Amino acid sequence: MVSIAIRFLAGRSHATGWDHHVNEGVPEWPPAPFRILRALTAASYRIDPAPEQREIVALLQALSASPVYSLPAATQGHVRYFMPT
Repeated sequence: MVSIAIRFLAGRSHATGWDHHVNEGVPEWPPAPFRILRALTAASYRIDPAPEQREIVALLQALSASPVYSLPAATQGHVRYFMPT
């Protein structure tokens, strides 16, 4: 079993849910597994020294199973900004 803990440095997450426009104010919570795997893959290219590709593939395969979430209490918020012309 692999566990991942995510801590948002600003104390919040701002991710638009799939099939929604950013102005709809529909957040993606919890973060989609695809979004997490994509972030880990992108980060692997910035590590020095770079890990071997087989290590990255093995990690992503271990994380590709359906996730089980343990989430803190959360609420949905919406903010609208009107810009003067």
